[in-house]
Amino acid sequence: MSNLKLKDKSAEVQFKNIEVWESNIFTPQIPFKEPAIYNFNINFSCQADPKNKLVFGINTVEVRSQDNESLLGKIVISCAFEIVNFEQIISIENEKIDVPDELLRTLNIITLGTTRGVMFSTFKGTYLHNAILPLVDPSGFVASMEQNTSTAE
Repeated sequence: MSNLKLKDKSAEVQFKNIEVWESNIFTPQIPFKEPAIYNFNINFSCQADPKNKLVFGINTVEVRSQDNESLLGKIVISCAFEIVNFEQIISIENEKIDVPDELLRTLNIITLGTTRGVMFSTFKGTYLHNAILPLVDPSGFVASMEQNTSTAE
């Protein structure tokens, strides 16, 4: 478990789980030649399960051709984080969940790095072997926040 320092408090966070929600490699429409230049569409979202004190960082990455027309691959990764002191860190008002920006930024960084590793492992041995997700600063991304209503334990 890690204590992540926030502005005025500390979040007790534990990395609980990694799930691959989707993984696709698409056949290119035109003959594919290496080395290729890839475009990456990166999307972050976040879900929370207050009952189980969990926050899920969800990262969707589309790998596209240089002309940005052909979708070559797609992967969706979910990282589950237990926030031990959930009630002190995350507020819920009128079904709206508010995660402190510093915590959300840290979870996005961890989720993006995890996605990079899973992408490399998933695409290894395919024509997307060299489609390595570049280093990006996820602090500029705005994650949409949803409350998870599932009762999975």
